[in-house]
Amino acid sequence: ITDFTQALQLNPKAFYAMTNRGFALLKSGHPSAAENDLTASLKLNPNQPRAYSLRASARLAQGRIAEGLADHEETVKRDPKNSVARADLGYARFFAGDYSGAVKSFDNAIELDPARRYLNPWRHLSMAKSGKADAAKAKFAEIIQADASKRDWIDHLLAYLGGQIDDATLIQSINDKPGVKMPQLCEAYFFIAERHHMAGEAVTATEHFRQAIETGVKQLAAYRGANFALKKVSPAADNN
Repeated sequence: ITDFTQALQLNPKAFYAMTNRGFALLKSGHPSAAENDLTASLKLNPNQPRAYSLRASARLAQGRIAEGLADHEETVKRDPKNSVARADLGYARFFAGDYSGAVKSFDNAIELDPARRYLNPWRHLSMAKSGKADAAKAKFAEIIQADASKRDWIDHLLAYLGGQIDDATLIQSINDKPGVKMPQLCEAYFFIAERHHMAGEAVTATEHFRQAIETGVKQLAAYRGANFALKKVSPAADNN
C-alpha cells in the first residue's frame, strides 16, 4: 500500500497503481477505502473488467449486494469469456436471492471452463432453492449415487445435497490434511446450514452458519454466504 501510494504521488494518473492499491486495501480488510480507490481508478480508465470485479467484492464486503451485483454484471459484460467472472456473478446472484440467475451464471462458468467442478454443489443448491430440487438430483444423479469410496470432496457435497448422506457423514468425509481441513469444514457447515434452512429448521441453520464463519476461511464463497445468510436467518447476527 505504501509503495502504490508513492507511485501515485509520482504519477496521480497511474490508474493501475490505484487499482492495485485498492486490491491491497481489500485484502487487508479495508473494503471502504478499497472501493474509493477502485472507483477513482475506473474514472481514469473505465476499461478495467478486473477493477469492477474488485469493487464488487469491496461492496459485497460492506453488505451492499445490489451494487456489488451491478459491478459483477459489468465485469461479465466487458469480459464475457472469463469463467471466473461468471462464477463470481453467480455467487453475487445467490447472495441476492436470485437463485435462478445464479444457476444460469454457474452453468455459463462451467461451459467456459469444465474444470470448475467446485461450482457443482452451488449449482445443485441454487437449483433446489429455485424450486427445482428434483431436477438437481436428476442432473447429478450419477455422482450422488456413486460408490462412496470413489468420491472426492465435491462429490461428497453433492451426495449430501442429494440426500444420499447425512450431516455426520459429510463431516466425517473431511480431509484432515493441513490447509484442506478448515476450507472443507467451512463448506460443510455452510451446505449443512442451507439444507436445514430449506427444511425450515432456522435454529440449526443459524448454528451451522455461525460455525462456517468461525472457521475464518474468508476467501471462500461459503464463508461469505454464511455471513449474508445470518442476516436473514438470525437478526442478532447483524451486529456481529
